[in-house]
Amino acid sequence: MKYLKAIVAMRKRISRNDVCEDMRKIGITSMIAGLIGTIISGDTVSVLDGFTMIILGCIIWIIGLLIRRIQS
Repeated sequence: MKYLKAIVAMRKRISRNDVCEDMRKIGITSMIAGLIGTIISGDTVSVLDGFTMIILGCIIWIIGLLIRRIQS
């Protein structure tokens, strides 16, 4: 019960602007990681995984922008 109260209190302190900004940062970071993983040849990240990270990063970034625009 104590944890539930802490989660509810934390939810009240988080604003949508903070969430939008974090989503945009996560999206940009994911796109950069996918780009670097695609360009640098190695066994850790395949080309398909790199492109997947780029696409998912774009989607997350666009969702962050849309939420921000809807809120304004």
